[in-house]
Amino acid sequence: MSKLHFDRVRTLHRRGTVAESERSGRRWKTSSCRRGLALFAATGLTLSTLLSSAGGIEAQAATTSDDTITLRVCNWEEYIDQGGWSDDEVIDLPSGDIIGKNSMVTDFENWYQETYGQKVKVEYSTFGTNEDLYNMLTLGDTYDLVCPSEYMFMKLIHEGKVQPLSDHFFDETDEHNYYIKGVSPYLRKIFEDHDMDGEPWSHYAAGYMWGITGIVYNPALMTREEASTWAVLADPAYRKRVTIKDSVREAYFIAMSVLHHDMLTSPEFQSDPEYHQKLEEAQNDASPEMIARVQDWLQDVKDNVYSFEVDSGKADMVTGKVIANDQWSGDAVYTMDQADEDDFQLDFAVPEESTNIYFDGWV
Repeated sequence: MSKLHFDRVRTLHRRGTVAESERSGRRWKTSSCRRGLALFAATGLTLSTLLSSAGGIEAQAATTSDDTITLRVCNWEEYIDQGGWSDDEVIDLPSGDIIGKNSMVTDFENWYQETYGQKVKVEYSTFGTNEDLYNMLTLGDTYDLVCPSEYMFMKLIHEGKVQPLSDHFFDETDEHNYYIKGVSPYLRKIFEDHDMDGEPWSHYAAGYMWGITGIVYNPALMTREEASTWAVLADPAYRKRVTIKDSVREAYFIAMSVLHHDMLTSPEFQSDPEYHQKLEEAQNDASPEMIARVQDWLQDVKDNVYSFEVDSGKADMVTGKVIANDQWSGDAVYTMDQADEDDFQLDFAVPEESTNIYFDGWV
C-alpha cells in the first residue's frame, strides 16, 4: 500500500467537500463523462507521443495489411466519454461549447490520421479494479496503454512491466503536446516528486485523474456525524443498508481507520509535528498482527453490509436500496447529481479518521 494516500489527509478532512478538481473522479457513466472531452488532450497526446517514441508502443502495436496500427488500450470502466450527448447536455464554456457527439475513441482515431497521416484502430477494453487489471496482465493479456492507480503502476514499474515515456513526451515546443502544456500543476508535481525504485513516477506515468474516498449518504436517514466515520459501515443500526468497495486496498484502509479510530481522531495525534509521518506508518501497517485484526473486522462487516461492490453502489443509492455507500469522489458527485435530478438529496462526507487519495495514470 503506497504511503502517498495519506499525505494530505488533514487538509481534505477539514475541507469536508469535494473540490472541483476532484470531481473528475472515477468511472463516470456515459451521461456523466462531461469532463472527458477536456481531458481528451491528455489521452490523445499520450497515445500519439508513445506511438512515435523509439522502443515504445510502435514496437508493440500490431499493424494490419493496410498499414493501420492497432492500439490496445485498457481503462477503468466508464472512464472516458462514450459520446451520444443530446443537445440539452451541451457544456457552455467561455472557450466554446463542448458536446460529445462521437466517442473519444472515434475522435482520437480521426484526429490522429488527420494530424499524422497514420491510420490507427483502437481496441478499447475496460477493467473494474486495479487487481482485475493485474490479473488480466498476469494471465497474458497484452496492451499498449493501461490506466492503473498509483500503487498498481508502482508495482508494474517495480516488476519491469512498463516502458519509460520518451523525451518527446515532455517537449513543450511541440504544438500537439497538449498534455505537458495543460497538465494540472498539482498532478505534475505529485508525479515528479514521488518515485518507485529511485525513479519518479513521471518517467513512466502520465497523470490522468485523482480524487478521494468518502461516504455518500442519505441525510434524511443518516446524520452527517454518523456518516463522518468509517465505523458506520459496521453499525448494526444500518445492517444491510450500507455498502463497501470490493477492493483490497480500499477495504483494508477502512478497516485500519476504524481500528485506529481513537488514535487518529485524538487532538494530540492530529497536532503532533510528525503527524504525516506517523499517519503513514499507522495506515500502512501490513504486519501479520494487523492483517489478522483487519480480517476479523471485515468478517464482521461482511455480515452487516448490503454488498461489496465496485459500481452498483451508485444505482443502489439513487434507488434507495441502501442509505450509505463507500465511494470514490467522482462517483459520489455523479450519484448526487443523479439523485438531484429526481429531487432526491444525497450528501458526501469525508470520514474523520482519514481518507485515501488516489491518482490514476497512463502507462
